Amino acid sequence: TTVITQPAVINLPLAGVTVTPYNCSTNALGSIVVNTSNITGGTPPYTYSWSNTATTASISNLQLGNFTLTIRDSRNCSSVFTYNTGGGAGCCFQSGTKSEFR
Repeated sequence: TTVITQPAVINLPLAGVTVTPYNCSTNALGSIVVNTSNITGGTPPYTYSWSNTATTASISNLQLGNFTLTIRDSRNCSSVFTYNTGGGAGCCFQSGTKSEFR
């Protein structure tokens, strides 16, 4: 008998991400900082791919908008997370969501 154990889905809790919103009043750029020690599941090492083509865990110099992060593990499994850089002065909101793919 062979038992194949599948790792848990890659997860990044919202508490592991700091979103500095774009400031609509002053045009100060935003950032999304990922604390990589909060990533669980999957099989490390992880790679990072953002919707703005960045391949680092964190991104900066961001205008107002949604930014999607795909975290991929060494077995090519991935989870996708979306963050919004709104919410600063003169803006409407700040949020974070995630969706998972196996």
